[in-house]
Amino acid sequence: MGGAVSLPCEGPRSTERRSKMRGGEVAGEHGRMAGIMAKQHYFARLIPPRPTFPFDMTADERAVMMEHVKYTHEKFAAGKVLIFGPVMAREGAFGMAVFEVADEAELREITENDPSVLAGLNKFEWHPMKLGAAQGSPPE
Repeated sequence: MGGAVSLPCEGPRSTERRSKMRGGEVAGEHGRMAGIMAKQHYFARLIPPRPTFPFDMTADERAVMMEHVKYTHEKFAAGKVLIFGPVMAREGAFGMAVFEVADEAELREITENDPSVLAGLNKFEWHPMKLGAAQGSPPE
């Protein structure tokens, strides 16, 4: 999957170290914090084959993109995607999503199995992010 970008991010050990330095305790495996800290967030950019792609897709490309949309809706329903959609930037449109996954391996599995990637149409790049807050809305 050429073009994917992965930057190092903090793991659970650094979180535990910071908590101990502050005098706090890290919740056990079944504790409330374990579930929260186990999730990692990534901003992903779906890079189309050309900047004008949304406006000049062929019928075959449109069919692949409909499979991509279905796949992304499934990941949204499963809680793996928090937000997604096309970005109509002046310099060229692209897709974006914020993923909530256990680790980078899960992100790779999801993005590498996207129908548009499997078809060789699009590619992803992603970056770890710290989620400050999020509000939900159902997809259209």
